[in-house]
Amino acid sequence: MTKKFSLTKPRLFGGAAVFALLLAGCGSTVAIDLQTGDCLQLPEDYDLQGGFEMTSVNTTKCSEPHDAQVIGQEELQYAEFPGLDVIQEDAAAFCSAAFEEFVGTPLAESQLDVFPLSPTEDSWNKAEDRTLLCIAVNTTSQVSDTFKNSGR
Repeated sequence: MTKKFSLTKPRLFGGAAVFALLLAGCGSTVAIDLQTGDCLQLPEDYDLQGGFEMTSVNTTKCSEPHDAQVIGQEELQYAEFPGLDVIQEDAAAFCSAAFEEFVGTPLAESQLDVFPLSPTEDSWNKAEDRTLLCIAVNTTSQVSDTFKNSGR
């Protein structure tokens, strides 16, 4: 299944980048539909440090080769868009805890990286997107199993 979106405004997050997420489809802004546990194949040219733009994301079965997995999600509870700096602070705390709970090892001790996907102001206002997603990434090779309780 392919879901089209673009990533914008990278910011550093604990050694990885924070990305705002905006789905592009049919000329309108909609929120992406990923769930905790979904496995993903990132584009070959992604760069967690410098940021990257994606026009699609491929979800796959976790038993198929992949390099990323959604390891947590949280609905942000702000009445209005709080700004990317506030979301980055929320992501730092939430994604670190979600990582340890999902993978079974602290992020600082893991071979995996993590980056959050967050709503943009546009997706917040036009698509009522409030979901912060945490994505674990294996930067060295693809795997054919889940990151859940892997201790990686």
